[in-house]
Amino acid sequence: MSKKDKVIHPKVFISYSHDSPKHAAKVLEFANKLRSEGIDAILDQYEPWPNKGWPQWMLEQINRAGFVLMICTKVYYKGIMGKLPRKIKRGIKYEWNLIQTYFYEDSSVNTRFLPVVFEEDSITFIPDPFRTMPRFCIATNEGYEDLYRKLTNQPKTTIPKLGKLKSLEARQPKTNFFSDTNEDTKKSRSGKKAYRKGIPKRIWICALLIITILILLWIDYKTYCLDLQASVGHYMWKPPYYLKQELGTVEESKHNRYHIMDSNSMYCIMVRNEGPEIVDHLVNDYSKC
Repeated sequence: MSKKDKVIHPKVFISYSHDSPKHAAKVLEFANKLRSEGIDAILDQYEPWPNKGWPQWMLEQINRAGFVLMICTKVYYKGIMGKLPRKIKRGIKYEWNLIQTYFYEDSSVNTRFLPVVFEEDSITFIPDPFRTMPRFCIATNEGYEDLYRKLTNQPKTTIPKLGKLKSLEARQPKTNFFSDTNEDTKKSRSGKKAYRKGIPKRIWICALLIITILILLWIDYKTYCLDLQASVGHYMWKPPYYLKQELGTVEESKHNRYHIMDSNSMYCIMVRNEGPEIVDHLVNDYSKC
């Protein structure tokens, strides 16, 4: 295997407090999982008797580690905040002093120290300087995957490569003043066409139905009038003035009725404001009018 193909395993140091045997076993299980997936995780349970002593061993592990995972719990928070007796949890206090020193030397730019919680409720026990920084809850597979992506530098979304800038044609300057007016007129006309096209089809259909109904009513009325005119003659729609001119003999009787005598037959019509109306289609007896 060449140097280029050599796999680099991230080195991780796990800082935690011995809250209980159950909690210590859970931390050990977490470290074993990381190691099984290529992460070089280290914690005190792998070195029960360091030759150089615990302070020196902790200092060396923090210096070598690319990441320091802080398993935040209530006991861990009280230990680093000095809320526990001096003789209790002295190791976690020493680790916290080292973490603070490195964090201060990096000008509070955090690239190594990652808060980790086993439960969502433990977020409140994250040390104050790291509460606004990325944290990882490994209670779910998704949370553990996010931590693994961070340790192995495998983000979910990669930034695509920049493409080439495309060239755009410049707009030609306008020199003809009158052409602008013509273009505005064309635009207004095109706007009207677009407005007409934008009218919903329902309105057009309703309008066509109304026009069709009106045409049918007019045809029916016209047919009725033609049938009536054929039955009484061609003088029924003409007022008395024209009837006098054409017939010559128009006699007035009661109830504003006129007796019109033709060479062939005699008609009786009633004159109203809108025109004459036929009373009897054809009468043989003059007295009926």
